[in-house]
Amino acid sequence: MSVRCFRCVGWGHMARSCRDPLKCWHCGKLGHCSAFCKTAIEAINALSERRVEATKASRGAIQGEPRRPGSSKSVHTVWSPELATREEKFSRSLLLIW
Repeated sequence: MSVRCFRCVGWGHMARSCRDPLKCWHCGKLGHCSAFCKTAIEAINALSERRVEATKASRGAIQGEPRRPGSSKSVHTVWSPELATREEKFSRSLLLIW
């Protein structure tokens, strides 16, 4: 098993014995660690914005925009004896806790 340095991202040594400059795990540039990487922060912000837009679109939050066909939130429940038994055991275990 090889050891990897958290300082320079090199192999075969540990950070405590490393004399190389600090190197980012995300972008590979020298002088900063991944916690302070501007490239990583920009990527996270862009991903967050895309998630917000996707959530708004799926909920129909934008006024006047109809919901997409097939995006109904209907739930189909199927009863099975196994499921009923598991639910009974679970509810009994909750009663024992209280």
